[in-house]
Amino acid sequence: MEAVQQRVRDAQERIVTHTYAKLLDLRDALCPSDTCSVEPDGALQYLDGDHISAVASLRLAPLIAESITQTSAG
Repeated sequence: MEAVQQRVRDAQERIVTHTYAKLLDLRDALCPSDTCSVEPDGALQYLDGDHISAVASLRLAPLIAESITQTSAG
């Protein structure tokens, strides 16, 4: 996954460097250990190398909401 997503992450870092954007990196939430499972808890996490599933999106929603709240407050 790292190799597949490297170009996107590089582009995101360039955007952050040249704008006021903030980057929310959810890789640790998706893959909390050295081995990244495509089916944690029996539900598909990825659709392909660049897209997460609806189940993964729902699982990440609280982290995304928290980041938005913190960014809005600060």
